[in-house]
Amino acid sequence: MVELLKKMEKTSKKYSIKINASKSKILIVDRANEKGNQHDKKINGIEIGIRSLIYLGVRIINTGDCENEIRCRITLVKTAIVKLTRI
Repeated sequence: MVELLKKMEKTSKKYSIKINASKSKILIVDRANEKGNQHDKKINGIEIGIRSLIYLGVRIINTGDCENEIRCRITLVKTAIVKLTRI
């Protein structure tokens, strides 16, 4: 991963393209990382590693666990069903 980041940074400098590190994020899904240790990933000294993100409406966390997302969706469905019974 580090080699890929270095290659991306080198190529962007070659073509005079600036990578906006404040908008660039990397999520490393790693079940061994369950204790909350985040891998350090940096571009130009700015940390871009994150612990979770929302992609297409789904929360993805770095441990690969989806229990919270499932509970959230069940709650949304229950709320929608309660609203339907009031009609």
